[in-house]
Amino acid sequence: MSLRSRDLFRCGIVVAVIYLLCLPTDVPALRLALKGIPVILMAVWLAPWREHGARLIGLGLLLSAIGDVCLEASPRLFLVGLGAFLLAHVTYIAAFLRHSRRPAFIVAIPVAAFGLGTFLWLQPHLGAMTLPVLGYVVVICMMMWRAWALVADQSVARPIAWMAALGASSFGLSDTLVAHNRFIAPMLALQILLMLLYWTGQWGIAASQQARRTI
Repeated sequence: MSLRSRDLFRCGIVVAVIYLLCLPTDVPALRLALKGIPVILMAVWLAPWREHGARLIGLGLLLSAIGDVCLEASPRLFLVGLGAFLLAHVTYIAAFLRHSRRPAFIVAIPVAAFGLGTFLWLQPHLGAMTLPVLGYVVVICMMMWRAWALVADQSVARPIAWMAALGASSFGLSDTLVAHNRFIAPMLALQILLMLLYWTGQWGIAASQQARRTI
């Protein structure tokens, strides 16, 4: 790991820890200022964005930062934040398709089961948000499917495939907890866990692109 990468990693860890410490306190302005910084630092870590894959993942990270700010700023911006994250998933799908376009239906089955189970669990609590959440679940499952398709494709380097797959899965789990906190019952412990899963997932996706540069 280069000195620049270590510095960015340390800065991201410090910001993430401060944000988590702010969760139980009444300092919304500080949380708003901090929340998007870790994924922005991941986008900086990918720079320069010369490769098309790096541009796609970098764009996805910046869209995610916009989603972070929207979700933190106000419940009224939930749909805007959802849209930003949906577009981020689309950019990740495009990035993964650059590595492999094989159907890999065998890995689509468990991902589809996860998505269906998640939607059926949430559906009684969604009300007017049913269709937006359904669309989001479909897109994030497509993102997870294309990430795991890299693992199923033996021509894809293993570090790239596994970082992408585990990162996408961690992101998917974090979104499930976001939905629980938003539509069922907010819990501080789940908020902390979902943020840890979210940052880990984003790092895994970004690291899959960094691994491509070293193979």
